[in-house]
Amino acid sequence: MKVAVFGLGPVGLSFCFAVGNAGFSVFGVDSNDGVINQLVSDNFPNYERDFKSLFDSLTCSGLLRVGNALSKEELFDVFVICVGTPLNKSNGVFNDGHLISVVSDVSKFIKKNSLVVLRSTVPVKTSRNIVIPLLEKNSGLRVGSDFFFVYAPDRTVQGASLSEFSVVPQIIGGFGSDDINYANSFFSTFSSVLNVSSIESAEMIKLMDNSFRDVVFAYSNELALACEKLGLDAFELINSANKDYSRNNIPFPSPGVGGSCIPKDSHVLAELYSKLGFYDNLVFTGRKVNESVPSRIVSRIKFHLERAGKSVTDAKFFVVGFSFKGHPETSDLRGSTALLVVDELKKYSSNIYGFDPVISKTELSSFGVIGCDSVYEGCENADVVLFLNNHVSYAKLDVSKICFSMRPKSVFFDAWRVFSKENFLNLKDINYLSVGL
Repeated sequence: MKVAVFGLGPVGLSFCFAVGNAGFSVFGVDSNDGVINQLVSDNFPNYERDFKSLFDSLTCSGLLRVGNALSKEELFDVFVICVGTPLNKSNGVFNDGHLISVVSDVSKFIKKNSLVVLRSTVPVKTSRNIVIPLLEKNSGLRVGSDFFFVYAPDRTVQGASLSEFSVVPQIIGGFGSDDINYANSFFSTFSSVLNVSSIESAEMIKLMDNSFRDVVFAYSNELALACEKLGLDAFELINSANKDYSRNNIPFPSPGVGGSCIPKDSHVLAELYSKLGFYDNLVFTGRKVNESVPSRIVSRIKFHLERAGKSVTDAKFFVVGFSFKGHPETSDLRGSTALLVVDELKKYSSNIYGFDPVISKTELSSFGVIGCDSVYEGCENADVVLFLNNHVSYAKLDVSKICFSMRPKSVFFDAWRVFSKENFLNLKDINYLSVGL
């Protein structure tokens, strides 16, 4: 069985590795030449630990090949679509242009008994109303009788996707029972499978997974806002409320909710709810709460600088942690809340420095950030230091060394509580802040 995977971002790559490790012959397709060049060069994207070694191993064995198009002379049995499905920046509406383009390409290659798997996030009924008709029209084949189709959403967490393939069930929603049976025989070779009653059920589960987490995070971020105004510590409250109380699992607040999936999926589900008449829906409200956090952070920092008699325009800002999350480690900047904070800071200052354990200075410079070689270098004479993700390497830093190198009457913003606030009790020249404190 030969497998073609379309879209070589974190989702598509991890799927290539799971399938390749199961012994299938895989061809990864991405129309972006830059992506292909990056994969085959020494500049391999650091989406996840072990990605590079797995890529090298599978390509050397011949189980994995990559390119920007399939050859018409080569026949494939399974076609897996993992392309990004972003929202339009202008209006926040789902953009299906890239998906339609890839589906059109796939339709040129499917044959009798081919299996087409869609893993990209889509609004409910997209598979049945858009994808399947396009496949049928361009191929001249009929789903259910000539070829098979299932929607099987990606459910793994970026940074640990390879380990999760073996423990997280793959949701399968098919056009019919034959489609599901064929997909089960394929997926069960590298993962457990959970069948659902329809394609639409599988599409909805994908939206449910991420929007549920977004709403829960919004609860904590709204709670954090109240705690800031009341002079309470949200982390202390949540930690105490959760301890030995099994009915609670309240997450800690954060500097917003980033990544390419959660914000987008919530918008897609909120739009669906609006079409169903639920205009003031919980998902939309939660998304707005999380989107407000970066601007709130900058407003608080501006207030404390001005109260200390400092000019926001002249202050030196040093931002640590730009990847959308630090643990598990990834180099993915899509939906990075740190970049949203930087955009807010740029309204007042261009004196913004930065460091990330896995992002190069060159890449940071493309966002108008002056890259530093280390945390200690960036903290020198800083008026504001912001830790905006939770990379494990920060635990090894010497907080006292950092603070003594900062200017007097400065702000230390620790969004993820990487450091204990007790470290700052005797540092009268440092104002320690966090989300919810």
